[in-house]
Amino acid sequence: MSQSFSQSLGQYLRMEQKLTPQLIQSMSILQLNTLALEGRVAEEMEKNFALEIVEPVGKERETEALPDLEAKGESDADSFKRLDRLTREYGNDDSFSGVFQGRRPATDSQDRDAKIDAMANAASRPESLAEHLLIQWGVVEVDEDVRRAGEAIIYNLENDGYLRLRLEEVADTIKPPLDMPVLEEALRRVQHLDPVGVAARDYGECLLLQLEALPGDNRIEKEIVKKHLPDLVRNRFPAIAKATGYSIGEITEAVRAMQSTLYLHPGLTVIDVEVPRITPDVIIEYSDAGGGLDVRLTRGSTPRLRVSKSALDMLKDKESTKEVREFVRNHVESASALMDAIKFRRERLLAVAERIVELQSDFFEIGAEGSEGLKDERSG
Repeated sequence: MSQSFSQSLGQYLRMEQKLTPQLIQSMSILQLNTLALEGRVAEEMEKNFALEIVEPVGKERETEALPDLEAKGESDADSFKRLDRLTREYGNDDSFSGVFQGRRPATDSQDRDAKIDAMANAASRPESLAEHLLIQWGVVEVDEDVRRAGEAIIYNLENDGYLRLRLEEVADTIKPPLDMPVLEEALRRVQHLDPVGVAARDYGECLLLQLEALPGDNRIEKEIVKKHLPDLVRNRFPAIAKATGYSIGEITEAVRAMQSTLYLHPGLTVIDVEVPRITPDVIIEYSDAGGGLDVRLTRGSTPRLRVSKSALDMLKDKESTKEVREFVRNHVESASALMDAIKFRRERLLAVAERIVELQSDFFEIGAEGSEGLKDERSG
């Protein structure tokens, strides 16, 4: 029995579909609602120093845009808000809304029992940050002046845990007055309460308080927070590496560790927060010129992004090392891919909305009856 093998050249026609990473990202972005998209953009801006938001001007300011920090010239501490752009939600300031205003006598025992049952089944008012801290402060061994100063500090904390008043302003609320050294001592003691990082006066102090409480060697993290916070905010890892002597890999690992263990707003870890309101992607309204409906996207559904000039300059800098140029190039390509994905989403979202209005104009003009008419027309 013999066997033979042969080779031949030939042309074959076949259809094949391949999903590139860019297309996968575009499809992922397309499915996001406005709130989720803003969160995705904030997340990308935290990781990609080459990405920045274009500040809207004039009539384009339909909704509040994310700040262009360098353009506004904000302080280094304020600029750190970018690290928590979408992850921060505001707490409920109306802490005593659940307290009833008055009482009426019960008519009989059955009515009284029903009210008692209703009160027992009602959700209790959530514990406020001040209440959470005062319970701990009550068992701390300090003298009476420090105790009064600590209580004043706790009552002046915001829901996210920060003390945004100067100690001199806090001192004005205390009667009889106390000396500044007493308030400084009270502040140090309050900053050791749970949650760790509470009563910090800025983002840097908040992170350092948490790093001090962590076990192990945190020298890289502490140096980055103390001396290179502005660069950290903008993800300028090459600048940090040049100033500290650490490699980009070591800095990336340190930042990843901080992101997984530290909180920018420690107060929000112990109190309930409000659910943010839903923002629409598309607005449909009667045309000012008459004769139909206008379809437009809301400002929040189309964030305008660009590649930062500093990243492009670093990419062109011939004095940069190969590692730095490769780092910058990857971030520029990632930023461009995200911008293309958002453009794709904007175009498809508007096209779909316009088509829906075209096919179901009677629904928008009349209501559900118009929708039923469209069904009858199609079935006929």
